Amino acid sequence: MNTKIDSFLQTSALNIGDIINKYPKNGQPTSVFDSKHSNLVECFEVQFLNKKNKMVSLVLAKRSRILFALPGDVSKEFISEKDLIDQRVWWLFSE
Repeated sequence: MNTKIDSFLQTSALNIGDIINKYPKNGQPTSVFDSKHSNLVECFEVQFLNKKNKMVSLVLAKRSRILFALPGDVSKEFISEKDLIDQRVWWLFSE
């Protein structure tokens, strides 16, 4: 299940290892996560949290990485908790 990140309560509860999906990875934000459009989903794992500065370091989750990718080719993203909310494309995955 994916829940849209829309509050600081959610971002402050993030933990290292949590999975965050970016959907859609291009285009306008939506109010519903549609897993049928897997080509529009980028799956990230929380790698590091800086609670003082409210920054989150994300890396492409293993299931999204290209097989045989070089370490330097793995996508990383540094984003503020505010941007996770304001961009309206970030979804917290839970089983």
